[in-house]
Amino acid sequence: MESPSIPRQTKTQRFRSSYSLRSSSSYRDLSKRKSLRSFQTFRRQLHAVLLGRFGMQTREFVLPLRPISKARPRSFQGQARPYMPVTYKNWIKDARMHLSEWWVDEPLEHVQMMYVNFYGPARGDLDNRVGSLLDAMNGLVIKDDNVNVLPRMRLSFTKTKTAEACIVIRLVWGEDE
Repeated sequence: MESPSIPRQTKTQRFRSSYSLRSSSSYRDLSKRKSLRSFQTFRRQLHAVLLGRFGMQTREFVLPLRPISKARPRSFQGQARPYMPVTYKNWIKDARMHLSEWWVDEPLEHVQMMYVNFYGPARGDLDNRVGSLLDAMNGLVIKDDNVNVLPRMRLSFTKTKTAEACIVIRLVWGEDE
């Protein structure tokens, strides 16, 4: 009986699956090293338990859109009212569509912390990028984007190819709020 031949994989092909290991509760990549990967998983589980003990809830979501900067209103001489660019309006509409699939509850009155990780090409300022995201979340996920509702944010940016661009959002809020 002849055994079927198994094509030999290169080193890159053997480890390619390790690069995309992800925790079920997080979008961020897990390490290729088994010991570090188990520590990362344990740390995430411990974090979730501690948040639960203090009456906190957390939710993480990946917005599969390229991050854009907040647009400024435009106007021409003959116009009475300024308008927002069409590309910005379309981005807000797409982001709200994705967010409405993810968030089905009432808008949050108070958020303890919001973590935002932007992945995409390096264009624009970080504060303008989060401005466009908050415009999309306003009234849908959070009641308003003022400091009474959202007192703390942690922002980060990682340069990637445009095809791999996305926004990872993690909200932490209390049950009693």
